Amino acid sequence: MDRQAIDIRKGARRLVVIAIVLLFLLGLLQVAQGFVDTRDYREHIVSVIKDRTGKDVAIKGKVSVSLLPIPTIFVQNVELRDEDKKSNAPTATVEMLSINASFFSLFSENPLITGISLYRPVLELQRATDGIIYWDWFNFALIKNMLAAAGSNAEISLDVVEGKVLYRNNQIEREISVTDIQLKGVVSNQPVIGGTFVHAGHALRVMLDMRNSGNAANGMTPLMLRIYADDKNQIQLLGGMDLSADAPLVDAKFTLLMEDALAWSKSKKTNDSLIDNITNESQHRPDEKQLLAVDVAADYRQADEKIVLENMRFQAPGSQAVGSLSLSWKEKMRIDVNMAFESLNYDAWSELLMTLYVQKFYVPPATRYAYDEQIPNNPIPADVSLNLDIVTKKMTFGSKVWDNALLSAKLDEAAITVNRFTIDLPGASNFTMFGVISQASIAGLRFEGSMESRGDSLRDLLSIFDESTLDLPDIGLGQYAVRSNLFISSEQVRLSEADLKIGDLQLSGGLVYYNDTNPRVEADVRLKDINFDFFRDAWRAKQDKNDKQAFFLKLDKSNNFNWLRKLRTSVDFKVIIDRFTFLERPGDKASFRLFAKDGEMGVYDVRFDYPDETMEVSFTLNINGEQPFVNVVFNSKQLDTGYFMASPGLGDAAPSAGDEAPIDQPGVKTQRWSQKLIDMGWLEGVNGVFDISVGTLLHEGLTFDQFKMRAKLEKNVMTFQALSFGYWQGKFDILGSVYGGKVPGIALSFTYFNGELYDLLSTLVGRENVSGKVSVSGTLATSGVNLLSWLSQSESKILFNARDLVVKGLNMQGVLDAVAVSRTASDVYTNVNRELLTGASEMTAEGTINIKNGAMKTPGITLRMTDIIGNLTGEVKLLSWRMDLSTFFQFTAIPSETIPTMTMQLVGPIDSPELNTDTSSLEAYVAKRIISK
Repeated sequence: MDRQAIDIRKGARRLVVIAIVLLFLLGLLQVAQGFVDTRDYREHIVSVIKDRTGKDVAIKGKVSVSLLPIPTIFVQNVELRDEDKKSNAPTATVEMLSINASFFSLFSENPLITGISLYRPVLELQRATDGIIYWDWFNFALIKNMLAAAGSNAEISLDVVEGKVLYRNNQIEREISVTDIQLKGVVSNQPVIGGTFVHAGHALRVMLDMRNSGNAANGMTPLMLRIYADDKNQIQLLGGMDLSADAPLVDAKFTLLMEDALAWSKSKKTNDSLIDNITNESQHRPDEKQLLAVDVAADYRQADEKIVLENMRFQAPGSQAVGSLSLSWKEKMRIDVNMAFESLNYDAWSELLMTLYVQKFYVPPATRYAYDEQIPNNPIPADVSLNLDIVTKKMTFGSKVWDNALLSAKLDEAAITVNRFTIDLPGASNFTMFGVISQASIAGLRFEGSMESRGDSLRDLLSIFDESTLDLPDIGLGQYAVRSNLFISSEQVRLSEADLKIGDLQLSGGLVYYNDTNPRVEADVRLKDINFDFFRDAWRAKQDKNDKQAFFLKLDKSNNFNWLRKLRTSVDFKVIIDRFTFLERPGDKASFRLFAKDGEMGVYDVRFDYPDETMEVSFTLNINGEQPFVNVVFNSKQLDTGYFMASPGLGDAAPSAGDEAPIDQPGVKTQRWSQKLIDMGWLEGVNGVFDISVGTLLHEGLTFDQFKMRAKLEKNVMTFQALSFGYWQGKFDILGSVYGGKVPGIALSFTYFNGELYDLLSTLVGRENVSGKVSVSGTLATSGVNLLSWLSQSESKILFNARDLVVKGLNMQGVLDAVAVSRTASDVYTNVNRELLTGASEMTAEGTINIKNGAMKTPGITLRMTDIIGNLTGEVKLLSWRMDLSTFFQFTAIPSETIPTMTMQLVGPIDSPELNTDTSSLEAYVAKRIISK
């Protein structure tokens, strides 16, 4: 047998011997494992955990020991519960607990632990319906005992596999979880633990290092705790921790960095489409999404169950602040916040707040506003106390920038006390509010308190709620001061016992805002000593300052109704006033309803009770059609339109050359007909209907009695369905239209009954020698850009009838007497011309007058006197102010085969014509009479 074969045989023997030895050792280990009493381990584990946590422990699975490959105790399905907790849900569970121990200590009552592995542990923290968070067992004493048990030099390896921490809030049925926890490290007097976990869909790393790093103060164990995704997204504590105290004492530097807080706020379940729908409608959403980077640094101190962040510096887009924050939980959670912002940009935070809001209260699937229904009725926690003191020099809200905001508030016993809230608002205004925010089981949150505000412009202040209010006139919306009790809930905002002063106007009463799908504001107010003339007087003062002549409350195409088009809130005010002044007249009582909604507004049921009359008014404006539409009803005993004009004398400068048309008379340059453009702008831009009745109407020095008008305005045309008034002691009834445009004009039919001819002629042509009662009916049409063109293009047909007519300077009886005493033909001419102008004649008159191109012509007006008949023909040229009239008289009282006649002509200027008489027929009669004798 060769040497190689001998060596193989020897090797085989060795292997057999080694195998026998190994089998013997394994057998010994198996026999030794059988001597391990796992029942003692079960009782020992239950005792230790209960002693450390105060919890009941249940081991649902079996306890086993394995000596290979290393000595290990396996405990399956461990559960921890509160002793008096009725719920069957465990506070903590571990699917399997693997404990590494030294070999020989397994045979003793206290195994020496060298490592612990927890497979799929779940730690559950609950906020019960009573508001308490049951996690007191997970405390500092447990941590200290674990470290102490490890010994000063001993090290226990720790391994957590697929762990989970669950926070459950039973009050609002929500939960937050940290999942997939993977930790590895060493537990000793200087622990080092690191690993990963997942929170809200975000993967994070964690590192705890309590080795000597030189960062701790004297006598403290070094502490470095870091939770991070990368260098731009992390939370870190760097300092020291005193483990000798009964409660943890930490002194460290705190830093928080987030590249985009909005991204970190969203979980995998976030309904991004709903958030986008909501924030897209917000005027405060930035036009472009920007990163919401957050940088916080502070001094961190923890002692006596209290955390304090001091010297805190906070930075975010558009926001910078310094301050402090403290958090304590000894008896109940208490938070104190004290921050001073240099600037605060709400826009940057609006989407983040909305995201958190939707994630907390939204339950899909849902309709457009279903998330509102998910808000709990009692969202204010009863187990938290909060003290809040915040100031900011500048706050940005959409396009608005507000200054000097201050909020001091306190949360305690499920109620928020607003000690003070102030802010500077547009219009040099300041707003102050204080009160209590409480909650009810049905009505939800509500605020009860008081508010006060004052400033230079009420109009600018109202622009906070609706920017279209800037289109309102500033008259009557200037300096103001308001004070009121205030109630706010999800359904309404109510002001009561309110006092409001706008300029010299003082109001008091109450107001309610209802937050319905279509919001509305209602007020039922009783006031006293109100001067409505305040608004007109303020407007007059502005006109005087600007040296302009205008009409108060002018309604035409120049009006801007954008504020009403944008109005989305319905307004309904009912007002009763004791003692008032309106139209410069004191009254006893007034009442009205004021409303505005969906492009429509108005004042109706208006009553002004004066000692001698009751004025009734109604006005509505609707801008929902192609053109604004107004409806006006006015009923009063008297009205002076001068009330609505600027101060007397304003704009009354002497007319410049060319303002009036010269009279066509040699050597005379007198102005008579205006060439100023006729303003028909009041016909443009609006449609409407009008029903106006005034006992005595005064307008620019004219007085109209029993003025009544029913009219319709449409497409620049005012159609008079009924227009009547008394003037010149008679009554006008008019039908027809007035139209605007580039060349305005009128087209009317009219009747004037029983008027005074003296008043008519003295007003129109300055003749004061004719009196009597006159009735006229006819039509009138004209157009033009000024009074001169209206007169030159006028066309009218008039039927004329006068009775009890007295004409001074026309003595027809004197003519008869002169003829009767005349002896010769020459006496007739002399006597007639002498007597004709020395007396007066009474007569009646009827006929037709035609007006065209500024000239009045008559084909014949019959004049009837006792035994005398006259026929007036000719024309009056109003443009040139000249007349050419001829009257043919027949003396039927004179006995003659042929009736004697006389012709009288008036030729020349209307106010001073030349009189020519033709007495040839009378002369012939006298001559014949003498011959016959």
